[in-house]
Amino acid sequence: MKKLTSVLVLAVFAALSFSAGSAVGANLNLPGVNASKLLADLEGKWEFTMTPTERQPISGVLTVKRGNGPAGYEGSILINELQQETPTKITKAEVNGDKFVYAGEVKLEDGTYIFEMTGTIKDGKLNGQTKVQEPDGLVVYKLQATRK
Repeated sequence: MKKLTSVLVLAVFAALSFSAGSAVGANLNLPGVNASKLLADLEGKWEFTMTPTERQPISGVLTVKRGNGPAGYEGSILINELQQETPTKITKAEVNGDKFVYAGEVKLEDGTYIFEMTGTIKDGKLNGQTKVQEPDGLVVYKLQATRK
């Protein structure tokens, strides 16, 4: 559970990082919206909660900034329950209006976890879900984040 919690929280961080960096190699289709303004709005600190079915919620703080990460951004994540950081490899990043899709993988001691996040970004809030392929099957988590 501890490692899975890390994977899920890192997936949240990666989704925000991808969204902020989607102009670097991602599909950006935002009619009537200044893409650089949208991207800049995703930088900063975010409080998040990930709620799995039949498990306790996971919470923490994400920091997203421009940098040399896989999508042109980097950052850090504080997982309240674990106090742990791990890099995330971005394999897909798309934004279409206020909708996003993000996919990637996180390597931990016990293996690589593949995940996909989908949802919306609007008014300083990120809402959606994260699907994580765990050793015993696919698990879906509700995702919510608010700018601090």
